[in-house]
Amino acid sequence: MIVGGCAGTGTGTTTNIGSDDPALRPHVYPLPYDAVWDAAVKAATGIKGWSITSTDWNGGVIALSMGFNMWTTGTKMTVHVQKIDAARTQVDMQSSLAGFNGIMMSDYGQNRRNIMRFFEELDRTLATVKP
Repeated sequence: MIVGGCAGTGTGTTTNIGSDDPALRPHVYPLPYDAVWDAAVKAATGIKGWSITSTDWNGGVIALSMGFNMWTTGTKMTVHVQKIDAARTQVDMQSSLAGFNGIMMSDYGQNRRNIMRFFEELDRTLATVKP
């Protein structure tokens, strides 16, 4: 579980169980690991402009990237899927600017929006899965 991170300004944003921002808290789903993993991969591939760069089913890690455009220097994102027990799975996410060696001091909320966008897509995908 990821427990560090910042609140959405700067060059990186991470879900955090103690976040004051509900959008930046880990999500727990009442579903087994396999169902959530499959939905997370599907959700990530369904977001326009995002690319999966690697997956590790055993480690529960999905690495993503979003390329350079007029609004960003590129973004690297990591989704962590963690089995809590046979019937519950937790998902955490980190999003950070990838370019210019960290010269940009603010992401203007883009990392928070990336996390929100992923969880919206994951929630939509999981809405069709029966527990």
